[in-house]
Amino acid sequence: IKAVDKLQHIRAIRKMPQGERKNAELTLYKRRAKEALSILLQARPPLTFDAVEMCVQLFRWEEALTIAQRTSARRGISQKGHIEYELTDLVLWYRSQYLQRLRRKEDIGTFKELFQQRGIIPGDQFEVMEVALRDKFSPKKV
Repeated sequence: IKAVDKLQHIRAIRKMPQGERKNAELTLYKRRAKEALSILLQARPPLTFDAVEMCVQLFRWEEALTIAQRTSARRGISQKGHIEYELTDLVLWYRSQYLQRLRRKEDIGTFKELFQQRGIIPGDQFEVMEVALRDKFSPKKV
């Protein structure tokens, strides 16, 4: 088999419990990313974290950031509010790790601005946050 990675991905999807996340993954496999994100965001309650994670996996950085920030606006949470701040930090952390691996500097204006506002140099100060963010956002096993 030449497409072992595809086979492994399909097996992982098949093991998922029924629900919006599984439907979104199947839709994404069919190369319909917009529709997959829509499935996650229209779920009740919206699967915002999963949508942000999917955008990051697809390297849709600005979309991931927009979803994180829009979540707080819908809930009436200020920019320094608990939920938006955490999801935004998660997106910034993923972006920082990506830039560090590629040894590149930030070139997206919105991210430059957010890094400067928080006084963060991508790749440097986020190392301390890695464990806390992963613990906070990793799926809980029941």
